[in-house]
Amino acid sequence: MPSKTKILWVGDDLRLDTGFGKINRNLLSRLCADERFEVVHQGWYYNRSNPAFNKPFPGNLKIFHTTLNKNDVCLKDDEFGQHSLYELISKERPQVVVTVADTFTLSHLPAIKERLPFTWVGYVPIDGEPLPTESYRQDTPFKWWDVLGKMDFIVCYGEFGQKTIKERHPEGNVNKISIGVDTDVFCPSGCGQEMRASMGLESDATLVGLFSRNQPRKGIPSALQAVSLLGDNRTYCPDCGSLVRGHYSRCPVWLRKGMPNQKICGGKNVLAQEHLDLNKLRLYLHMASHDVGWPLRDLVAEKGLAGKRVVMFNESLRIGCGCSEDKLNALYNACDISVLPSSGEGFGMTALESMAAGTPVVCSGYSGLTDFVSEEWGSLIPSYHNHAFTNEPLTNIRRFNIDEAMLVMGLERFILNDSDRFRSNWGIDRDIDVGREYRSRLSESAREKAISLSWDNVYSQWESLLVAATEKSLALKQSPWAHLIKA
Repeated sequence: MPSKTKILWVGDDLRLDTGFGKINRNLLSRLCADERFEVVHQGWYYNRSNPAFNKPFPGNLKIFHTTLNKNDVCLKDDEFGQHSLYELISKERPQVVVTVADTFTLSHLPAIKERLPFTWVGYVPIDGEPLPTESYRQDTPFKWWDVLGKMDFIVCYGEFGQKTIKERHPEGNVNKISIGVDTDVFCPSGCGQEMRASMGLESDATLVGLFSRNQPRKGIPSALQAVSLLGDNRTYCPDCGSLVRGHYSRCPVWLRKGMPNQKICGGKNVLAQEHLDLNKLRLYLHMASHDVGWPLRDLVAEKGLAGKRVVMFNESLRIGCGCSEDKLNALYNACDISVLPSSGEGFGMTALESMAAGTPVVCSGYSGLTDFVSEEWGSLIPSYHNHAFTNEPLTNIRRFNIDEAMLVMGLERFILNDSDRFRSNWGIDRDIDVGREYRSRLSESAREKAISLSWDNVYSQWESLLVAATEKSLALKQSPWAHLIKA
């Protein structure tokens, strides 16, 4: 290797409070402290008025923005470096270019790679299957493998993404490196009790937290529906055990038998179940009220929860500008359970942060969440393919809706402290721990799993990958930029 490998790191500006921004912040801080690498960063979405850009960053890191307008806001037609990246690569001449972004934002990179010599490492989320052949971006066709196939190293977040790409393109060089978590920042702490008090929660209240962006695929309606059902007098069919809701339902008993039951339950000979007291239950939505997803207050009203003090909002959150990590850790600690009922996740960073704080997670048993959540330290709720919502319009990726009846069951197991009542409610004939005992057991193991995915552990894998990428770059020529330098 040369004395230093020059790396151009492309993606959300490391100061942003987006998922990509947090990945870049943690990896770039370690790269800049590594004497083997010289790092340049093209940071996306710069906006001078966003207070996030007042955050400090490593002093030896050179940051370049995409094209800005007169108000120092990135231009829409260059938000991903469509026009500025070629010039930046020509000027900086990196041996390795690392992109941390959705694949559809990188459609301009293959043409640049045809003209300039560098090794391309793409860190990409895969949040559904199968890998589509073609999608659309603003009505423009986009072919996935035209981008992924030009990467020298495809890096997925886990086995789900790696398997999804390999099934369609077995010839691809597909690696996997998990997203990490700062286990010093996100950790069990007494600050949770202080946060609960500041939120006006009763000491015996149960707080369920949903930490995500307000996006269609995040399953926000399912979380609200489950909370609504927890507070209703619900009925179940004594034959199949399904929650009676007047349409297709899935039998909870399938957990023991291993097979789903999709019979229509007409509600005959049903058994009534005592409801939970909604005065002791809160759902905290940690997300911007105005985003690309749902009008939250209208959705709460639609689910019959308006005015019941059940749903709590954080009106201060804005896209790309969240709360401090210390406050976020206090919120995770304040919650008894964290829920993420997404129809597809590339990873699910907030679930891992919750686990690091010792807060058990109830989430979809599909896509990237299955790479690090298991029944040993969380609860994976079955999801099923909704044929009425086969493809997401812009991606052509199939989505799998969480089973809301099973989500009710999963939440109830954490909330109820009466094992006999829980087993009776759901027709379970074996001993099972519930409530505080269950939360306590999973809290410890969730923290242990998160520690194994600390950013320091994750960075060691990046070190090995970047060394391999450097060697590949040097193998092209003794100096891949030599002919341009002479010119």
